[in-house]
Amino acid sequence: MKLTPAELKGRLTDLAEEFGLVYHQQDVVRDHQCLMGRNGRLWITSNRGGFDITLSGQSLIAEMTGFMEDLTGRAATGSKQTNYPAPFWRVSDWELVRTAAERYAMTQAR
Repeated sequence: MKLTPAELKGRLTDLAEEFGLVYHQQDVVRDHQCLMGRNGRLWITSNRGGFDITLSGQSLIAEMTGFMEDLTGRAATGSKQTNYPAPFWRVSDWELVRTAAERYAMTQAR
């Protein structure tokens, strides 16, 4: 079941508080929400099957791709952007989102 933007915001603001991150929501597209404050941005979107976890920023992609592949057991589902890399993983379990956010919180801001 897809979460509303408000429901996703509630979950992400809880993660931001827990891990010392910053929550951000785009003004135009309310479904576009991310955690930031470290290296790059970790975008989370809700869909009928669960959640998409997207890595944004070249150095974050380099740092976390292997982790995400290990976490999900597979390569990225695809890319959210056509003009630059933004790999994403579609997951059905919120705990995988939480684990990705915890790992993101360990990256160094650049």
